Amino acid sequence: PIRHMLQVPSWIQAQAAESFMKLAEFCSSRLESRNDADPKMDMSAEFQSHGAELAQTVVRSLVEALRFDSEEARNRFPRALDLCASYPEVRDEFIELTSNVPCWVFLRWVPQLLASLGFHEAGCSIPLLERMAKEYPQAIFYPFQLTKEDLANSPSAQKYINRLHLLLNDNRLLCAFVESLNLLSYADQRYVDWHKSTSLAKSTHDRDRVAQLYGSFYHDYLSKSKTWTGNGYGIPLKMFASVYAAVFHQLFGYPDRCEKLLRMTKKQFSNALAQVENVSPMAKQICKMGYLELRYLSPWLADFETHCKEDSFMDQFIELPGQYKGKVVPDLENHIRIAGFDSSVLVMTSIRKPKRIGVRCNDEKEYRLLVKGGEDLRLDQRIEQLFDVFNQILRSNEKSRSRNLYLRTYNVVPLTRNVGILEWLPNTVPIKSIVMPQGGTSSELIRKLTDEMKYEVLACGKGLNLQDSWGRMCRTVSSREIIKRFRARESQIPANLLRNGLRALCASVESFISIRSRFAKTFAVFSVCGYICGIGDRHLDNFLLDESDGTLVGIDFGYSFGISLQLGIPELVPMRLTRQFINILSPLDTTVLLKHDMVYTMRALQESKHIILNVLNVFVKEPHLDFVNEAKRVRDKAKRADIPSNMSGTQSSVGSLDSKDEDLTWLPKQKIKFAQMKLERFNPKYIMSEEFSLTPHSKKAFYSAVKSAICGDRSSLRFRTENQCADVEQQIDCLIEHATDPGLLGRAYVGWHPFV
Repeated sequence: PIRHMLQVPSWIQAQAAESFMKLAEFCSSRLESRNDADPKMDMSAEFQSHGAELAQTVVRSLVEALRFDSEEARNRFPRALDLCASYPEVRDEFIELTSNVPCWVFLRWVPQLLASLGFHEAGCSIPLLERMAKEYPQAIFYPFQLTKEDLANSPSAQKYINRLHLLLNDNRLLCAFVESLNLLSYADQRYVDWHKSTSLAKSTHDRDRVAQLYGSFYHDYLSKSKTWTGNGYGIPLKMFASVYAAVFHQLFGYPDRCEKLLRMTKKQFSNALAQVENVSPMAKQICKMGYLELRYLSPWLADFETHCKEDSFMDQFIELPGQYKGKVVPDLENHIRIAGFDSSVLVMTSIRKPKRIGVRCNDEKEYRLLVKGGEDLRLDQRIEQLFDVFNQILRSNEKSRSRNLYLRTYNVVPLTRNVGILEWLPNTVPIKSIVMPQGGTSSELIRKLTDEMKYEVLACGKGLNLQDSWGRMCRTVSSREIIKRFRARESQIPANLLRNGLRALCASVESFISIRSRFAKTFAVFSVCGYICGIGDRHLDNFLLDESDGTLVGIDFGYSFGISLQLGIPELVPMRLTRQFINILSPLDTTVLLKHDMVYTMRALQESKHIILNVLNVFVKEPHLDFVNEAKRVRDKAKRADIPSNMSGTQSSVGSLDSKDEDLTWLPKQKIKFAQMKLERFNPKYIMSEEFSLTPHSKKAFYSAVKSAICGDRSSLRFRTENQCADVEQQIDCLIEHATDPGLLGRAYVGWHPFV
């Protein structure tokens, strides 16, 4: 699309783009090697001047490559943002150069551009953002709402926020749509989120945050009228407000003067919460599941077509979310618009009770969206962004492309900190429903074995809770005994439950072979990509199977970048490769066949590691809510236990945990360092043991026993392999061995069903 404006042959454009990218890569690598070689020279004027010259060349080359429609330059654009943050000298040139590039090119990086508004380089981003707000307002509207929340207490960012607000908030229909989706969440769930977030804010003495949280919760769930939808909210919320509004007034005050809440100590706040929860059980009784009338939950959405004709919403419209990919020029005239909503909604049974809604659009088709409340979906969105980059790398690599290796991705659109939309994946079912069908004998057997495993762990604690009992088990029960118990459970479950489930989908042997092959390839690719991103919580509900072609889809990435190692019962395996997955290709050697595709995937990603690390580095600029909370939690425990904040043998670039001007981005930076090590062939056991040493578990009595299990016994391959593997094949061999170690699976959380 850009090349038509330049009026030059495509082959010349391709050569020019390639030349600019080679120059950008060369200067970028020189810049990185200089900084790594002598970090103490950072303050010298000569060093900074030379660095600024290199940074200017990188930025100039990247933007010139963008003008020549380079896909690689679009992938590496975060590097330019990173350099604008580090080198003020490049900012003016960045603004001038990007002004000559169509703004749609930058649409995929809108969240990162918005995140920069809270930093010194905000002036670089605002011209691009204003252009996008004028040309593609609905592409930037949703991420802007999140940024507005994040930077509400940042005086320096307000002038930029106000400029964008004037351009974006004139679409009242969009504002009402977001408010309506937010109010689909059941109030009792949001109450739990509110008191957890408030407890965290109180622990850091953040009065502004406490007041903000209370005001938001009060407005959404206790007030009689909403900003955009009036009284168009559902019966569950009206019933909740009628029961609890007076109680909240009495205990905490009104949102505009919540001095009672602000003055409360931690103990007083806990006592007040106990009084709230003792008022009435009614709220829990109205949290229905299954198919419901949409009007029951949201009269405003049910009457959407009528509202569109009202004077206040005249000439306004809502595009179906997820249409701006940043890969081609958006065709706004043909963008799909929402015309109405299906009269019924499906409330799912999972913990957050997400709602599947049907959306009727102007193309005479119905689309399904999953509305998920109570979670900040930005981390899921960032992982999908990263997966998209992985796919482009795999497509550009000849060997991975010839083997048809790719990840299935889906749209994630965060609307606020508490609600977001996910693309509904048709023809998919959770792996758990195949392995553990409702009412099936395998399901009952697995539940029985899960209970046995739980009671076995609790027996070690002799009255302690599950987490503390687990710690005592790791310390007092030998690895040989843990493996023996694990193998005994594993042997009781038929080995081919998943394989037979796949076979039941097929009408012929040929179709089974095809579906099985697609399953194995997508599983191999996801395993490697998930490992690089440190994605945990891989229980059987977090894998979906596309029944039409066998594609495996990973979902729910809330525990990414190694956060699952911080859990009370940490995940000690780098990916899920349990018996059911191993036997999917039987009677063939599954580990060998999986290994080939894993090697091709890992090698392709390692060859383009600079692109991946560029993307990861800008994530540090927008620390996700879970990252920040986790950093605070780890920091508080570390201060009490004197846990170091940096990896063994390395100097922290963000200061110690005792620093007064503590930068809470230290945790994401550390996670990115571990991702880099994975892309540099470090032994999985070495990375995990280093990462585990940074957790609060490192001061626990069970720490040495668990770390020893992570490293493996003396006969294991990963134990005998150096800290950095000799090649990708050896790295994948260590990874597979680590993931299938019965000593680690025997120490897994029971709800993970490690023996399945």
